[in-house]
Amino acid sequence: MVYLRRGRKLNPESSEGFYNTTTSSKPTKSTWLTTINISPLKGSKIDITLSNIGRQENCYLDRGNTRINGYAFNTRKLVVPHNSTELVSCRYQLGPIDKRHLGAWTICGRTDDDSISDRCQRIHILGQEDDCQVTTNHTVHVMSGSNYTMDQSDTIFSECHVVTPYGEDLVLTEDSDYPGIRLLDASLCKVVIRKRKTTAVENWTVYGRVETLFSSCKEVRYPVRLYGMYSS
Repeated sequence: MVYLRRGRKLNPESSEGFYNTTTSSKPTKSTWLTTINISPLKGSKIDITLSNIGRQENCYLDRGNTRINGYAFNTRKLVVPHNSTELVSCRYQLGPIDKRHLGAWTICGRTDDDSISDRCQRIHILGQEDDCQVTTNHTVHVMSGSNYTMDQSDTIFSECHVVTPYGEDLVLTEDSDYPGIRLLDASLCKVVIRKRKTTAVENWTVYGRVETLFSSCKEVRYPVRLYGMYSS
């Protein structure tokens, strides 16, 4: 379930519950994931997501003190909410990216059982790249559960992404826990992917972004064709 709503100004260093405006007497706990800093291409679309943890979450997207109305945002083409899948619990797509998207966004998923738990992640959109040198390499064929490392030994990546067969563009950090996906080394964009379905083949993409002093950015993409047994 997804909502767009206004929240109080956030403090990631505080243990106080996010959206703790409820009149419920239940204790509230907040968990903050690693902050993500990205500089997407102007006119592109990006995903802001939280992993599927096996429990239904109410999802929220916040822009600090800005009041967000879902209908207005959709018609202005700023934010489009998506339903949960087996990989993501919360997903919002931003774009086409322009100057209105720049700044801090916060995505949160709330569970309300014996206590209220908020799981939040801050995303900073630092700027928009006018151009990016994109290199798409040959398709790599790997078995499910194998380690996959970008074949760029002299490159340190500032971002590591996985695009799923369902079109979700996941930015991986050290504490990412998407089902069947594990980041082993962020700087090398070294990941493990396990199949989630019984289909014979799954098509994924792993890509990394590099910021350099001599060009706006570089992006290295590897299509990955995944074979073998699926992971339940």
